[in-house]
Amino acid sequence: MNRLVITTSVLPLILLSFAGAQPIDGYGVKVGGVHGEQSWEYSSQSPFQGIDADPLWGVDASLFIQHSINTTFGIQAELRYVQRGRSITSMATEEADNPQGYADIGLVETHLRFHYLSVPLLFQFRLGSEKVVPYLDLGPRVEYLLSTPDSPVYGQFAKWEFGGTCAVGVEVSFGSPLHLLAEVSYDTNFTHSFTSQAVTVSNRSFSFLLGACF
Repeated sequence: MNRLVITTSVLPLILLSFAGAQPIDGYGVKVGGVHGEQSWEYSSQSPFQGIDADPLWGVDASLFIQHSINTTFGIQAELRYVQRGRSITSMATEEADNPQGYADIGLVETHLRFHYLSVPLLFQFRLGSEKVVPYLDLGPRVEYLLSTPDSPVYGQFAKWEFGGTCAVGVEVSFGSPLHLLAEVSYDTNFTHSFTSQAVTVSNRSFSFLLGACF
């Protein structure tokens, strides 16, 4: 794991230095929804049982710049704001005059959102150079935890995480500097958000994006 973290940390710096020394061929914006899954894996030593949780929909918005090596290969750097987390459904109660001292009043869904600033640096493979161009992006990602739900446990989550991004999409040109694109991106983390003897927390997500490139 240490080698993986070091490699994932150094490679973005190398790519960013290279991209910064090259002319920028395009820049743009992408916006869409992210379907995030926060996995809590409890160990056999844990005194707790896992809480049933569902993936959570959030917002994924990014700015990006592109450098084309040739008509087939390129490099893309992104600055993304991503919402991740999980949704928990639990029974709400209120005080009542009964032996238990409370009464169930119905199920309540709670959205636990974690806000990240993510920086992927991606190699891009383009299938052609016509008006409709499918593409594949693949590369490492570093991200910073901006904020969490209000809880002492969440306050112990790692501020920095490292992972990888794989995306497939299509870019459409209408004969002007403006290109439109549609993309599906999968993000997974190589490091954990939180680790203890009782539980390990990790993130993965799918993003569905629309964008424009100039």
